[in-house]
Amino acid sequence: MKRKNKGLLFLILPTWIVLAVVFGYYYKSSYGELIRDTIMLILSFIVMHYCLSKDIEEDKLFSKEYFSYGKFYAVNLVLMALSMFFPLLPISGWIFPSMFALVTLNSSFLSGLMCSISYIMMATIFSGARYGVFILYLEAGIIAVFLVKKMFLSDKKYIYVIINTLFDLITLGAIVVFYQNFKLDAEFFIVPFINILLSNILLLMIAGFAQTYIFDSETRKYIKINDQTALLLTKLKDSNKEEYLKRIHLSYFSSFIGKVIGANPYLCKGGGYYYNIDGIIKDTDVYKSREDLLADKAYPEDLINLVDDVKDYIDNRSDKTLSKEFLSLYLANEIVDSIYDHKIKYDNFDNEISSYFDNLYSDGCLKKALITFEDFENIKSGILSQKKYIKMMNI
Repeated sequence: MKRKNKGLLFLILPTWIVLAVVFGYYYKSSYGELIRDTIMLILSFIVMHYCLSKDIEEDKLFSKEYFSYGKFYAVNLVLMALSMFFPLLPISGWIFPSMFALVTLNSSFLSGLMCSISYIMMATIFSGARYGVFILYLEAGIIAVFLVKKMFLSDKKYIYVIINTLFDLITLGAIVVFYQNFKLDAEFFIVPFINILLSNILLLMIAGFAQTYIFDSETRKYIKINDQTALLLTKLKDSNKEEYLKRIHLSYFSSFIGKVIGANPYLCKGGGYYYNIDGIIKDTDVYKSREDLLADKAYPEDLINLVDDVKDYIDNRSDKTLSKEFLSLYLANEIVDSIYDHKIKYDNFDNEISSYFDNLYSDGCLKKALITFEDFENIKSGILSQKKYIKMMNI
């Protein structure tokens, strides 16, 4: 995955350190404490950088289309500065759960977690709070990340608001009772109430943003290009009807496998339609290269990368980690090719599919695939259930 402005990632560490030194002087930290804080931030950055790089490589970003190093840097700058203002507030007024969700939205779960740990760490250090405050906010933040992912996919967002409120009540209740002076005054009730209210409002805003500008935007794009009347598919149908029908079958099996193992079904379906995309482009006068497709922005970079990676793997058997989407398209292509080459026949379908999957496992092809043994068995049983579709193909 090629990304512009990757150098901005390495500006996060000096930005963190500058903020730590500035706020450290404000909070009257000693030189020894400033050195300690700097070392801890360096270690946090190293782990965060590793997690982000690994998640980019393994396609585990919250949204590959939305992610950019510029956004990630800007979000980190704002949230780290905000967290260093928190010691000026009562510790029951910190809004870390929604900050967790926001930074994860702009990266991945693990890298977002490491950034968030850094935010809580600095707020805890500068406020002089005990380690229990750190742990409680960390747990509340992790819950918030899982809830916001559910929120933007659900029509019943109020359920997740209720769950988040309950967890916030438990967290803030424990903080007030065990880590603040237990006094029944206005602050005892008002600060946690405002925190919970603000936290839920922010989570709903983040979930709404994710649904509108990330999930719905990507989905609409895939729905448009995965329509059989899409421009390139129509051109392919006019120039080579047999290849067009093969792409329909490939798309069907790719999206079917994708759904079985929890891959992105839209990407898997598009991968089936646009696999070996050079063969489609050369028969049209619309696009001349992949660069033209990407420049048009109608065809997601993830889709172009997927079809290129699968073709490269089949041609060269390159040693790489196989994502779920990659595996869905690869297996679908193998199965459809075998059906077209009459290596898999309807009359002996069950035995030949079982034999194919047994050989696939014994050959070590799945060694670097991001699936479990249960996923593998589910794919196998799922394909075996498609015997009627194989008969309908009439090949």
